[in-house]
Amino acid sequence: MMRRPFFRFSASSVAAAVLLWVLGAAFLLSAFGKFQSIDSFSWAILDAGIRSDSAAAVLARLLVGLEAAVGFLLLLRVAVRRLALPVATGLLLFFSGYLMYLLVQQGNAGDCGCFGDLLPMKPLPALLKNAAMLLGVVVLYKLPDWKEWQRRLWIGGLLIAGMTVVPLMVLPSYRHREPMQLTLLQDSSLDLRHGKQVVAFLSLGCPHCRHAAQKFSAFFRKDPTLPLTMVLNGSKEEALGFFQDTKATNVPVLYEPDQEVFVMLAGKWVPSVYYVNNGIIERRVSYNTLTAEGIRRWAVH
Repeated sequence: MMRRPFFRFSASSVAAAVLLWVLGAAFLLSAFGKFQSIDSFSWAILDAGIRSDSAAAVLARLLVGLEAAVGFLLLLRVAVRRLALPVATGLLLFFSGYLMYLLVQQGNAGDCGCFGDLLPMKPLPALLKNAAMLLGVVVLYKLPDWKEWQRRLWIGGLLIAGMTVVPLMVLPSYRHREPMQLTLLQDSSLDLRHGKQVVAFLSLGCPHCRHAAQKFSAFFRKDPTLPLTMVLNGSKEEALGFFQDTKATNVPVLYEPDQEVFVMLAGKWVPSVYYVNNGIIERRVSYNTLTAEGIRRWAVH
């Protein structure tokens, strides 16, 4: 009696293979991007309404682990129909609900954080991406003539359980808060040491910093009370071209001509945006993810 070959080179089996690889790679890329910037993902969950820092940190890590596990199950063809596809559907619906919330709250602006800082994406394109992935899941359910390499549910369950807790072990969920040495700033015309302040360090010659300044200017045209201040690496005279380009003269600004002090406070990369509470750094965020609504929620929380 001849055994049937494991692979059937039919149109449906090839289509299934492509879909499994595309969906698996998408979940792994999403998990990797969030893993690289886990704090930003945690803060996005906080901005979405969860009020506990520790709960948001734990949930962010669990979701990253779950995404990675689903990606591996799809690529390895382990418990795909009974476990990987149902969990993938749940994750996609969960994240789609979050994206619709973002669209209602802030419109199609900012970075949704779907791929962390690895691949900036606005909420609407991310929602369309999720819809395409959900369609791919449905097609996989319907396609005949493709096989799983391992169908046992308990093996898939062990893989999901194991990978879900890995980020919790590798990335501690406690928050290490450090002070920002704002007393080093030569320009003390604004007091950033007290209360909640969003401090954005921008370089005069950086194109991304100019884009960030234009974004901040749009924030202030709608709400001039936002607790956001730009710190520029130069003097007022040197910044004339910067403001001619960005039209960000409505944003509060401090000047720091000492490059060593600027780098010490800003870090190696700019634009650097910090949420500072009474001189203590609470968050460092990408300017792409910063929204006026997020700043307001943090300021009153």
